[in-house]
Amino acid sequence: MDEADLIGFLLDLLEDEERQAVEEKLAESSAVQQQLDALAHLMRLLSVLEDDPPPDLAARTVEALLVSATTLPRALNASPRNLPLSVHLRNQPLPEEADYLEPSESLKPGRNYSATRFTWRFVDILVLGVLVLLIGALIPPAVLQARHWERVLACQNNLRRFHVCLHQYAQQNTYFPIAEERGPLAHAGVFVLLLRHSGLWDHDLTVTCPAKIHARSRPQEELPTLREFTQWGSCHDDDLRRKYEEWRYRLSGCYAYHLGYRDDRQQLCGLTLQDDDCLPILGDRPTRPEEDPDWFAKNSPNHSGRGQNVLYVGGHVKFQRCRSCGHARDDIYLNRQRQLAAGCDRYDVVLAPSEASPTGQGALLAQGR
Repeated sequence: MDEADLIGFLLDLLEDEERQAVEEKLAESSAVQQQLDALAHLMRLLSVLEDDPPPDLAARTVEALLVSATTLPRALNASPRNLPLSVHLRNQPLPEEADYLEPSESLKPGRNYSATRFTWRFVDILVLGVLVLLIGALIPPAVLQARHWERVLACQNNLRRFHVCLHQYAQQNTYFPIAEERGPLAHAGVFVLLLRHSGLWDHDLTVTCPAKIHARSRPQEELPTLREFTQWGSCHDDDLRRKYEEWRYRLSGCYAYHLGYRDDRQQLCGLTLQDDDCLPILGDRPTRPEEDPDWFAKNSPNHSGRGQNVLYVGGHVKFQRCRSCGHARDDIYLNRQRQLAAGCDRYDVVLAPSEASPTGQGALLAQGR
């Protein structure tokens, strides 16, 4: 089992469902229990090694500095009068000794005493230059990392607003929005039109991920109504059909919605409020086949491929660093048959981009690629 999960279990950092999964593994396998015991032993050793510093460390450090300071006059060709106060106190009586010492080079007659005594050496300039280069190399990555997480959090807040609308829709209709089996509304992005048609759309919502800076700066276009979209998909006018195809790709924008699943009778079903809270329902959309030939293995492009935000039925949002997550740790963008289509059962989650259909028509198989 993954050591990260076991360490999180020992430190009590796991979510309830993750902790339950670890406990089940511990009950089933003695090897996992031995692995957990070994990690617990190592963590106890770490706590033992964290000793406090010796109580006389400060005194010994000061004494070592005082001893080394006695060599400074000879090394720097400086007068004893310029030594630190600690050296004066250590070598009493200093005033009487100073009367018999020759003045240093810096105190000889004829020198300009108003000038500073410190002169820059080549080594000093070189060290300073190296420090400046190191600081300059460290600052940009830190700034970029902070901006990345700022956009991740902004995207999570947007998904939480989506959950409020989706939860209200499910309360009114007993189930979350779902695409139809066939017809003009047989696409994942239709959930946006269903929310707007029900009067539950929040005007602060956006289908553009906040991480997309350039897309966010553009003014949002007015979405078509559910009736208009249905008419465009049912008519034979070339202009309206072209408009329908364009909006079919754009309805859910940067996000991917739950495409439904097949029950025992192969009927298309949607999620309800009674379903498991740890089932994903909405998230950053995956890479499309036409965007990347390795689309079936890539993270969402919304966050530079570092991962994707996923909204769960329970309302919590997580930033997942890989596509395998959810209830069964499966690929959230493909079903168990490695197809961009409806899930094979309730726990086979498929978050699909706006144009995807539950039947998988026009979707490329990732199997065998």
